[in-house]
Amino acid sequence: MTAKPTEPRSTLQQTAEQASRCAKCGACTSVCPVAQVTGCESHTARGKLHLFHSSTPLDSPYYHELLGKCLQCRACDQACPRQLEPSKQILARRSQQGPGQEQASFSKMVARQLLVHPRLAQAGSATLHLINKVLPAESGLHQRLTQLIPAPPPAKLPRPSPPTTGETITFFPGCLATFLQNDIYQACQLLAQSCNLQLHAPANLSCCGLAAQASGKLTQARELAWQNIQALANSSGPILTSCASCYSQLRSYSSLFRPGSQEEALASQVSQRLQEFSTFFASQHLKLNPVAQAIYYHQPCHLRHGSDSNSNSAYGLIQQASSKPTPTLPDQQLCCGHGGLFQLANPQLSTTIGQRLHDKVWNLEPELVVTSCSGCLLQWQQLLINQKTDLQAYHLAVFLAQRLRC
Repeated sequence: MTAKPTEPRSTLQQTAEQASRCAKCGACTSVCPVAQVTGCESHTARGKLHLFHSSTPLDSPYYHELLGKCLQCRACDQACPRQLEPSKQILARRSQQGPGQEQASFSKMVARQLLVHPRLAQAGSATLHLINKVLPAESGLHQRLTQLIPAPPPAKLPRPSPPTTGETITFFPGCLATFLQNDIYQACQLLAQSCNLQLHAPANLSCCGLAAQASGKLTQARELAWQNIQALANSSGPILTSCASCYSQLRSYSSLFRPGSQEEALASQVSQRLQEFSTFFASQHLKLNPVAQAIYYHQPCHLRHGSDSNSNSAYGLIQQASSKPTPTLPDQQLCCGHGGLFQLANPQLSTTIGQRLHDKVWNLEPELVVTSCSGCLLQWQQLLINQKTDLQAYHLAVFLAQRLRC
């Protein structure tokens, strides 16, 4: 199937009508990571919804700057008692921005192109690592480069087993595991082999499109989605994802297409086959050698505030792999502040949000940080590099693969 994907009908008027139903209760204010740091009412979902109906010129720099102050973590969607889904309304407004109107438009445009053509990111990563060896660690350029693509020490993994003859599972690894931190891909293969399974990533997979959609570039997000849908539709059985954000985006593919269209139907079929990483391997009864480590699990926002928000599979896997209790924050999980391209548009704010989380977790005295989201992993790795600590952050797959019984 090579037909151009059909667009859904415009939702801008629908979101305007939804915004008028805001009760101004402030439930979103108490959960917004940005507002918790800045203390600014206009950075909350309530503030933005009010802005959409105020006299503020919609082509003003102030308006576009405020649109950029959203991580798309979806905490406000879950908190809203009227189920207004403010994050979708903000996306609809972002989709109306013209060229150069979004925050850090050039940097974000370059980043989106790297995701659309991820082999460029792979080449860029190698170049950055080389430059990092030459530049002084205290230089501003060195610090900026490592914020773009952190270079943590490579993880030590057991030797792969002989090729298995078991069932083949379709695999969507995501850009980070494929091009930048291949140890995640290797770890997933090792875990699958231990369960007598084979992983197969179809040819022609692209970026999941989350970064494009979060920036309001719906046409680009739709094209990336359609490329993945066609690649995945040629397989059968479950589709395993190793990144929580990719999983969330793939699950939402049908919303990118016109209701009742052939593309929406095929997107729904693909979405129904998706398996989130921790839930999938929790059902496989992995044989693990427990280690005496206190493991902090950072639950990604796209799982915590999504349809899988009640899943405790990752905690169960960690408890199997560690003989020490799993440290948890006494109040609540917090956003790491990465937010994909949000980090490019708001580097200082992103770091401040992440540092707030880091300081709370540090008081728990963990010996390792694990997560299952590519963006969260990059943020944690950068935070720990900045702190110059021996504490490391790994993908959950890497940690589990290290604990497999040989």
